Amino acid sequence: MSSYRTLVKSDFNPNATLKDVNDLLQNIIIKNKGKETENDLDKFLKAINRLPRPLYSLAINVLSWLDFHGKLPKYIYKICPFHSSVIITHMGSIGSEPMYHHICNWGTTSLFIAVGAKRKIKQIDNDGNIIEKKIIRLRFVADERIADGYYLSKSLKYFNYLFSNPELLEIPPEKVLEDDQI
Repeated sequence: MSSYRTLVKSDFNPNATLKDVNDLLQNIIIKNKGKETENDLDKFLKAINRLPRPLYSLAINVLSWLDFHGKLPKYIYKICPFHSSVIITHMGSIGSEPMYHHICNWGTTSLFIAVGAKRKIKQIDNDGNIIEKKIIRLRFVADERIADGYYLSKSLKYFNYLFSNPELLEIPPEKVLEDDQI
């Protein structure tokens, strides 16, 4: 399966810096790139799709029921990107602008971030000069059931702050607060 159609799930170290995350992503891309490359999710989906139609429908219904009741096999939780906090899709890798992705009723993903292609725009700076800037557009879709609008707005402002000050991401956090309710 070619890499532009592959979903990959990865865990990130809460103490990771931007470089650590970049190194991990580069390794994931290398490992999953190529027409003949298949990860565990690809293999699982291929096996399900090979089932005769009645068995396919039964398998999907059983998996959906198990997912709804939180009883999927651990193997599926481990490989399924839809059982995660966020999905990031890089539409720019196929030369596209980012799109707004829908929230799925499968899994636990409550935030989709779509990244678009690099573009150049002309802009007027503070001195009235026309300058050319490189930009990448992002699109966010959040499931409103995970947080109220105030919390989500504050989170996105902080996200924007970090994007505007990327040097902050080169420093490991002083403290990581773990949510023991998960």
